[in-house]
Amino acid sequence: MKNTNLKDVFRKRDDKSHKGNYGKVLIYAGSESYPGAAFLACKSALKSGVGQVILANDDLNKTMYTALPEVTYIKRDLKKSNLIDLNIKSILFGNGLEYPNKTIAKDFSLMMKEFNHKLIIDATGKYLKDYIKSGEKISPEIIITPHIKEFCELIDINIKSSDVFDYVKEVERFLENYQRMVVVLKSYETLIKTRKQERIFSNPNSGFAHAGSGDALAGFISGLMAYSSSYSVDICYASSFILNAALEKEEQIHSSMTTNASSILDYLPIVLKKYVD
Repeated sequence: MKNTNLKDVFRKRDDKSHKGNYGKVLIYAGSESYPGAAFLACKSALKSGVGQVILANDDLNKTMYTALPEVTYIKRDLKKSNLIDLNIKSILFGNGLEYPNKTIAKDFSLMMKEFNHKLIIDATGKYLKDYIKSGEKISPEIIITPHIKEFCELIDINIKSSDVFDYVKEVERFLENYQRMVVVLKSYETLIKTRKQERIFSNPNSGFAHAGSGDALAGFISGLMAYSSSYSVDICYASSFILNAALEKEEQIHSSMTTNASSILDYLPIVLKKYVD
């Protein structure tokens, strides 16, 4: 991996440690129409090594509790005390959320103004776009993980190709106004960029051309962000590398035509054992 050492990104686990040593991630995702987005993000975060995953969702049913017994659940309509008392170290916002929604918009505004750690924004860039237009302050470090169509909608340009390299100048212009932001622009290759750093993850694979793969990547990034001391650029690159390696492991047994995000996540423990342990 160019310029990124996996063993530096994944903190060495101490046998005398406890879950509090590995951070907490709050995942604000899912809706009645898209419960799978929350499920995949939480399942992926759990595989990242984070100490605790908390899901904020008002549309859950008992199936979700049974499928993800390790996850803690809270209701939306957050207060600042939720973020402080729960000692949240990273937040993932956006996967499968409905838009517009006043409660979600209020909670997002709270995160942007009062949260001082890392906020990963995936999929629902419309809330980010609205907030940027408001001119309000931005407290957390922001990591956005759009595919090309979502990025074009965020900055109001037309799609010109499916190649991330055709959008480098647009990404650079967008980042000019943000000191603490990482753009993870996804297509068949991935551009990871800040104002001063850039990584390219290039290993095109049609196995990712299935619903839910973006939720899996965002969940893994957010979990790792909660406890890794590495630079965010390196965490995003390492996450892309690990998810890709898990996909390749699955493809040794199954066809890429039948791959899905859930099955990719099942191979994460094997891949992490190989590259990290």
